[in-house]
Amino acid sequence: MKRWGAWIKAGAIFLVVFLLVLSLSLAWLFPSRLVKRWVSTLDIPGETSVSSVRFDPLMRLKLEGVAWRLDKNPFVDSVILKKVVIRPLWSKVITGKKAIYIATSVSGTPIYGALQMVKSRLQLSITTTKGVDFPFPMHLHKGMTLEGTWQLKADLSVDTAKDRGGISGSSLFEAKKLHFRWAGSPLGPLNLSFVMGTVGGSIDRSVFDISKIDFRGSDLDVGGAATMWIDSITGCLRLNGTLYFRPKIGLATSNSRLDAAIRLLPKDTRGYRLAF
Repeated sequence: MKRWGAWIKAGAIFLVVFLLVLSLSLAWLFPSRLVKRWVSTLDIPGETSVSSVRFDPLMRLKLEGVAWRLDKNPFVDSVILKKVVIRPLWSKVITGKKAIYIATSVSGTPIYGALQMVKSRLQLSITTTKGVDFPFPMHLHKGMTLEGTWQLKADLSVDTAKDRGGISGSSLFEAKKLHFRWAGSPLGPLNLSFVMGTVGGSIDRSVFDISKIDFRGSDLDVGGAATMWIDSITGCLRLNGTLYFRPKIGLATSNSRLDAAIRLLPKDTRGYRLAF
């Protein structure tokens, strides 16, 4: 028994040393420049970049200064993450599955997700443990401010065998105590507050059916539904749907031009209707 115990101890020491040498070698030889170049060439609208890429001995890939600069978005100038950490999802890897864990945070609030490959399908789940302060991770255009907190839960599946139309799943976005200001809007200065807001729906064949849009405020309520997809010919984002505005008495004082514009829309039992 003592002989077997010695062999087991020697084997354990050898395994630890081997894993340590392997992880140090991977950290030293990791192609950081190649990853930075790959991020900048992602086939998505806008421009993507990352300021630094590091791979440490604990098998963690750290991306710092991850930025996605949007084109022609009327509100959001860019989406920036200070740091993103990617590592193997060991609970899945030890059973032979291809899975990674992705995490970032802001002001101590974790935002994390898991990415797993199952045959030809890429499964992604994202969730927030508590409210994240706006506008993070968005950077709005000059003259706009957004305050409040948001939470997100999304489960998506991507069929990698298809060039287009391979995304399916569901998502739910919730916000609280929203306060939006836009000094240079086409309707003059806007100053809107909402106690809560919800946007949720499902994705099938890369078409996002937003079945619920619901924002409740002291001066204005907004509800409706929409459909969003990427045009297969132009590659541009398409959106159509209907919003119903229900202005309250205070809107005429806080946002007079917006109130006047809303009351020019067709009206039915659900409110003033805007189709787009």
